Amino acid sequence: MRFSHHAKNQLRLYGGTTEEVETVVQSRSGKSTDHRGNPLYRGFIDGQMASVVVAADDLDYVITVFPREKR
Repeated sequence: MRFSHHAKNQLRLYGGTTEEVETVVQSRSGKSTDHRGNPLYRGFIDGQMASVVVAADDLDYVITVFPREKR
């Protein structure tokens, strides 16, 4: 997988590894789409629930990673 600069910065900020992101995407659990139609996956990264957004036109390109808001 390839990661945008934003996704790499988010991983540094919130913790986690690229391997954890790949595991979340490959597991396909909690899959939905973001407001632009890009696939969004939810899973645990660095022990926290997080969301991973990949490009709809390139499923090997991670756009962003962010912690899931608590509700």
